Amino acid sequence: TEQQPSSAPEQQGTPGPAPDQPKSGGDTGTQSPVLADGTHEAYITKVDKANDRIVVDVVQVFHDDEAVKAAIADGKPASQAKYYTGWIRNENSRLRTLPLAGNLDVRLMGSCEDSDDRAAVLARLADHAKRKGGYYFDLTVADGKVTKIQERMVINAC
Repeated sequence: TEQQPSSAPEQQGTPGPAPDQPKSGGDTGTQSPVLADGTHEAYITKVDKANDRIVVDVVQVFHDDEAVKAAIADGKPASQAKYYTGWIRNENSRLRTLPLAGNLDVRLMGSCEDSDDRAAVLARLADHAKRKGGYYFDLTVADGKVTKIQERMVINAC
């Protein structure tokens, strides 16, 4: 059986308005945190090593039966969606710029090595962020800063 990743983000959902942050990102400044404390699913659109921050596009990830329902709601034929075990929905094109915590923990797929070299870790993260299809990241945010980044993947059976 062949496996295929979920559709590319631009093919899913309808981009919504970005009322308080332009598509190019923004400055967190002294405003309230860009994302609340907790874990958020997102695409990473930019790793800004010079300023120690990332730009993200928050998404919704569905699994199993919920993935099938979401895919059908997003326009996939039921005959195709019934095999889905995962689905990524990107309804809002708003990008968010988030600072990285000093003790950032980055877990990338296919990478077992730990490195204390932050520049090397961020370079690998930037490379992984270029992946398309069913790859996304779980971001853990505390006090307005990203403390952990875990790379994930949605694979659909067919």
